[in-house]
Order: sequence, then structure tokens, then C-alpha cells
Amino acid sequence: MESRLRVLLLIVISAGLGGCAHLPHLWPFHRHAKTGQTGTGPTSATDTAPIVEPEIVRQQVKVPRIRNSNVEITASAGLLNVEQYGTYPTIDVRGTYHIKERFFAEGSVGISKLRAASYVNADGTPHPLTSNQRRVYDYAIDLGYDVLPGEAFFGRKKSFATAVYVVAGMGALHYGADSFYAPNIGLGYRVLLSDRFAAHIDVRDAVTQRTLTGAKHLTNNIESTIGLSVYF
Repeated sequence: MESRLRVLLLIVISAGLGGCAHLPHLWPFHRHAKTGQTGTGPTSATDTAPIVEPEIVRQQVKVPRIRNSNVEITASAGLLNVEQYGTYPTIDVRGTYHIKERFFAEGSVGISKLRAASYVNADGTPHPLTSNQRRVYDYAIDLGYDVLPGEAFFGRKKSFATAVYVVAGMGALHYGADSFYAPNIGLGYRVLLSDRFAAHIDVRDAVTQRTLTGAKHLTNNIESTIGLSVYF
């Protein structure tokens, strides 16, 4: 009898231990431990897509440049102020030799004409100027230097080489049947439209030390012009 009780007790204990293994699934308040993903592979379809590298298209921008030893001929028009006589239209022609990329030499001649005018000499006698005497000739030989070379952009593909330059030299003004020594200094702006053509804006001052009457008087004869040049 006791042996049967022992066998029955062992069966009950075995069944109880086997049921405890399933309690975590049956117990409603049991929290399962979340196991993290240990793999390092892609987790979605987008992670497997190849990386797209951007394709950058470089635009070729051609910038005109002045070659050494280029000869430049410029035709300009503007205004010339002849002190004591007023401001009048003028036409200039310049020849420029580019010694280096930023250094050049040039010679110029300009022509203008005064309106009907006269001058009074030292004894108070008025002297009217004839038609030929009212013509004004402006001569100059200068050296120039590009102090601020740069570029100007128009749109995405248009780029033009530019430069702000200074000039200085000696020259003469001739009018009223007389000539006046006139050192000059100036400032200009150049835009290279192509390898052959350029546009210019110039302001120059020719300084004289005497007048038609013979009196010594410092005068500033300022000329402002806009021109177009061609290279050879």
C-alpha cells in the first residue's frame, strides 16, 4: 500500500514540475523580455538600395585674355571740358601696345571744336577766334597699368575679363593758334568682349599752366569718353 502511495506521489510531483515550465506563458502578468536584434545587416528594402552619387556637370567658361604684345586700336567719343570756354563733344583715336599682361603704352589724338569765342589779351583788346582757331587738338603719350583686374559675369556661361587701369603721361592741347604743354593723368575701365574686341570708359585730366593771354594759370581740362577697341 505504501509503495502505491509513493508511486502516486511521484507522478503528482512530476506532473507539477512539468506544468511550472508552462506557467510563464499562462500567467497574464508575466512580461516577456524583448530580445534585440543582434544582426548588423539591413532591416528594410530601402537599406539595400545603392547610394546614388550626384553627377556634377562642370560648365566650361571661356574668359578672354589679353596676350602679350597685342596691339589695340580704340575709337572713342565723349565730352571735353576746356576751362574758360566750356564743354564740347570730342572724338579720340588711341593706339595701345600691351607690353605685358597688365602693363601697356599708348598714344592718342583727339579733336573737338569750341563755339564762337574770343579772348582778351593783356592790354584789354578782344581777339575773336576764327573757325580754325576754335578747333582743339589733344595729343598724349601715356603709360598705363591694370590695377584691379577681374571678371564680370552675365548669366551662367558668359564671363568677361575686366580691368580698372590708371594712365599717366605727357601731351599737349592746341587751339587758338597756340599750343599748351599738358601732362595728363586718368582712370579707365575695360571689358574684354572677346579675344579681339573690348569696350572702354575713360576719364582723363590734361593740366595746363597758361592761357591764351599768356598769363600763368593752372587749368584742368577733363575729358570723359566711351570707346570700342579692336586687337591685332
